[in-house]
Amino acid sequence: MSLHPIVRRGAHRLRRHAREVWESRGGGFYGFVAMVTFLCLEGMNLVGDLAALRTLQLSIGGLISWLVQNLVQGLLTALWAAIWPVAWISRVGVGVKLGVLLAASYGIYRLIRPTVTRWLREPGEVEGE
Repeated sequence: MSLHPIVRRGAHRLRRHAREVWESRGGGFYGFVAMVTFLCLEGMNLVGDLAALRTLQLSIGGLISWLVQNLVQGLLTALWAAIWPVAWISRVGVGVKLGVLLAASYGIYRLIRPTVTRWLREPGEVEGE
């Protein structure tokens, strides 16, 4: 089954952009854990937002407040994800639990890295180019 040329070009651009982001961050463990930290923090924020839906004021002021609050929270989440070692230490402390989390994260990273790099290669591209 052949994809429409517009879909093919869009997929190519998306893959190229994802690959550039992956490689600019080193394609390594630090970037992987930053991404996982960001997704976890965003998930927690989403749960809080869903719980607060009952109290959301349906007015212009309420909506603007909600938008600004989510913008600020998103920026803080990105900052915490970028400095994930600090975020992890502040949540779990320094100790065995942190060591186990780091070891598990590294193991998962080592398992998924070949798959991610394979997904990011262009069709027909030889590995290692």
